[in-house]
This record gives sequence, structure tokens and C-alpha cells, in this order.
Amino acid sequence: MKNWYNVYAHTRMPFGVHKGKYMKDVPDGYLKWGVIHCADRATADMFSIELQRRYPELRRENKQNNAAV
Repeated sequence: MKNWYNVYAHTRMPFGVHKGKYMKDVPDGYLKWGVIHCADRATADMFSIELQRRYPELRRENKQNNAAV
């Protein structure tokens, strides 16, 4: 299975103030804003995955494991 968390870290930001920067270099606040306000679902998902790479506790598999305890 492909590790999407690392794939998106080296994807360049497609628009906005941070256009051209690697996703790993875009500030957290901008990514959080994009998850909520981005009309393009694929881009919002890309922001969400980058945040999950930075903060593993946000990942679904961790939430499921914590719920089982």
C-alpha cells in the first residue's frame, strides 16, 4: 500500500500565497483553512492528508484504535 502521507509532502502547492511551495513547507493554519474552505474536494483532501502526516494522532487508524480501548 502506498504511503500517501509522504507523497503529498513533496507535492507543490497549486495556488494562493504559497503557490509553488512544497506542501510540507506550507503553514498549518493555511492547510487548516483549506480543509474547511476549499471548494475542490480533492485539494481539501490533500491538505487534510498533509496535516495528518504532521500530526499522526489525526489519522483515522489512530482514532479507530483509540475507540476500541
